[in-house]
Amino acid sequence: MFNEIFNSISLDILPDNINRSKFTSIDLSKLSESEKLNDLFESLNDLLEQGEINIAKEYDKSFKTDDYENKIIYFTKSLMISIIPYHQKLFEKQFEIPSYMKFIRKRHVGYAYYSILNSLDENIQSNPFQVKDLYLGLAKFYKSYFGRFSDNEEAIELICKYYIFDDKFFTENETEIIINALYRHISNAGTPLYSGYAFKGISLIRKYIKNLPQYYIEQLLKEYGLFSIINNKVIRNQVFEIINTSSLNDEDKKMLKFFFLDSLIIANTSNSYIYIKYKNDTVNPLYNQYNIKLSIDKIGLMEFSTNQNLYAYWDNDISKTRNFYIDSNLLLALEINFKANRIYFIENKDTNFQNKMTIEFIYDDWMLEKYNSKEFETKIYNFISEKNSTNQLIYKEFTFSYRLLASAEVNVSL
Repeated sequence: MFNEIFNSISLDILPDNINRSKFTSIDLSKLSESEKLNDLFESLNDLLEQGEINIAKEYDKSFKTDDYENKIIYFTKSLMISIIPYHQKLFEKQFEIPSYMKFIRKRHVGYAYYSILNSLDENIQSNPFQVKDLYLGLAKFYKSYFGRFSDNEEAIELICKYYIFDDKFFTENETEIIINALYRHISNAGTPLYSGYAFKGISLIRKYIKNLPQYYIEQLLKEYGLFSIINNKVIRNQVFEIINTSSLNDEDKKMLKFFFLDSLIIANTSNSYIYIKYKNDTVNPLYNQYNIKLSIDKIGLMEFSTNQNLYAYWDNDISKTRNFYIDSNLLLALEINFKANRIYFIENKDTNFQNKMTIEFIYDDWMLEKYNSKEFETKIYNFISEKNSTNQLIYKEFTFSYRLLASAEVNVSL
């Protein structure tokens, strides 16, 4: 095993500024193969660690390219071609060859392992514990490496296709690494119709997202930004495909589609009239950060002028209901009825003076342009506004988007 791996290694493809002395000084006279293998992987760890230091220096330059890291990737893939056949045996000898366990935790090693298997169309080890470190390495690689559209597509495929673990297999921190890595690339998924996106991305979502458990799907959706969902149809398409082609049951799919798409767009359309109806002299409109994510607990609409505490907000806990509160009192609710395929917009839900508006829920509609029509906005205006109100309908005066844009302008000026 040692000879096969050692003789296959070509240092010529490494960048010139990596010191090879530790590798070239391996004592080949040792009788124990495990000792020689341990020395070998210690030297390979040293080479890859030097590579990481140099990669960081390359990315610190004013003119950045992936050229240097691509050389490290090429070298690591050439290594793994000869190592993969022995992975199970090496893993079983982890106490005799501890340097191998350190080796498989390297991010370029994790990427190379799965990229090679995928090119050969081969399955991975059936034991999740034998590939845990490799899979985490894959996630760490894609968390920091963006590359080209083809790399975005490969990231979606590898991270989803080779997820064979239970939803609680990884720690909370490890799960966050996986989700962040996947979001970085899946948020660039598109079709041939979308300019500026990875054109195979959405088809790969459809093919492989089903491998992820529900918890991962929900955490992935929370990575999306409020502003992008409201304003970008490609992002809405991504979100819908993640939900629709997941392994969730039909009711859960409807709930997530309602929560992450319909309810946000309806709330956005409603904000102007909510603000007009419920504002007072003690509050100001709240300008959320431009890059606000859907992992937040509350989406603020108004804040107290004296202390900037929240006065009015939409809640953001995944459920079949999205509620609107003023000063901690429930005033409005958007609620989906799965069987009827209806969304109910309810005012004064917990009182005897309940007012209700019915909205058709079309599961397959991810563009949601009807919620931005003047006809729909007029219905929202008539529902929210005080009866006999003299306020005029002001089209899209105070939406999440405009508030986020205002916030962005303020941040830029600072």
